Formats: sequence, C-alpha cells, structure tokens
Amino acid sequence: GYAMYKAEGKDMFLLAHSMLYKKHFPGLDRRAITGYLINLVQQLKTLQDHGVMIGDYNLHNLLCQPNSDKVTLIDCDSYQLQFNGRHYASPVGTPDMTPIEHHGKAFSDLVRTKESEAFSLAIILFKCLRLGRHPYDIVGGEDPVTNLKRGDFAYGVGNKGIPAGPWYNIWSHMPRRLKTNFITTFTEGANDPAKRTSLEEWLDVLTLYSKEIDKGWHEVAITPSKPKSSEYRGSNPFISQSASHC
Repeated sequence: GYAMYKAEGKDMFLLAHSMLYKKHFPGLDRRAITGYLINLVQQLKTLQDHGVMIGDYNLHNLLCQPNSDKVTLIDCDSYQLQFNGRHYASPVGTPDMTPIEHHGKAFSDLVRTKESEAFSLAIILFKCLRLGRHPYDIVGGEDPVTNLKRGDFAYGVGNKGIPAGPWYNIWSHMPRRLKTNFITTFTEGANDPAKRTSLEEWLDVLTLYSKEIDKGWHEVAITPSKPKSSEYRGSNPFISQSASHC
C-alpha cells in the first residue's frame, strides 16, 4: 500500500463564492485572500521550475487552511510531466480555464507551456479576488468560452459589459498595477501568449498588493460599499497623503 499525506483545508471554490465564503471563511478580507494567492503562485512556480505543469486548473483542487495562508494542491495525478525523455500529458481540463491556442484539441494531446499555465492561473486569481466571477462573463456578450476566444474582457477602458452587482466597486478598489496585468493578459494575451503576465510577475504584483494593504493603502472589505473615489486615501483613517498615488 501507499500512505498519503492527508491534506487539510477547504476548497478554494468556497473562498471564491459570493455567499459561501461567509460561512467557511468567517472574517475573510482581501489581505487574507492575497496571502492565499501568493502561497499558491509560489508553489506553482516551484513546480514549473521542476518541469511540472498543472494543466487542469480547478478551484476544487486547491485547499485553503482557514487559520493560515497555506494552500494545498490535491488531485495531482493529472499533472503534466517530463521524465526520462517521455512526455506525460495532463489529460483533463475545462474550456473556460483553457487558453485559445489549446481549444479544439484533445487535452491528452496538449503540451502545456508556462504561457498557457499563466493564462489559466490568471483566471483563478481573478475569480478569487472577485467572488468567483469569471473574467469573460460580461453583460451583452456571449458565454465565457466564446468571449475568451475573442478576448472580450469587460474591465478596463470604458468598463463596458460589467455584470450588475458589486463587481465594479471591487474592480475600482484594486490597485492599478494589478488591474493592468489582468487587462493585458485577458485582452492582448488572449491571442498572444507573450503578452500574458508570468508567474514571477504575478508574485511581484501580489506581494506588492499585500504590502500596500498592510500599510492601509487599499480597501480590505470583500465587497466595498461604493466605488473608489478620487478622494479615497485607503482603509486606514490616519493614512498619509503620500498614498494618494495608488
């Protein structure tokens, strides 16, 4: 037999759910979410450094420990590996988490790349920061898979097609650098893998976001009550005026 480590935690799907996060992650705020995402990106980067690709990006395969920022990866038997000159494909996946260059092909025939992984990871990050909303779920558009293929991303210049609800408020409070990386990845990067934010870049962006949250520069509430105004100076009432550039 084979004894496996028993993973602890709750599905990241619950963290990224607009209602269930309240039950399973009481007290959750944007600082905590960012901590989980930093830990996730660190682990994925370590795997990539060893030639391992996740392939099937699924929130149910990521466990978050509610009392820490640790993320545990599970259901790892479908990862893409290279061993002794042989290629072992990741035979599973879902179209709405898969970059356009891999559509229309059997998952078992794909060779995942750092760029394709970066695209799928960006969707995970976006969903976790935005209550599970898919980046290509837009008002007046098609289904997320069709929008993905077209690079139709609602957020950014003009903010056209943002779904009703708290979605604009959340987006407005995200730091510019974070938003810029999402915009580039989901528009230009939809068809050009070279335009996608890499894991290393995401780690830098998220780490900076976390540090700025700790300084009180950004809203920590999961659902801000109103959009960010030009007078907003952070969540700390005693914040310095020097934060106004964020």
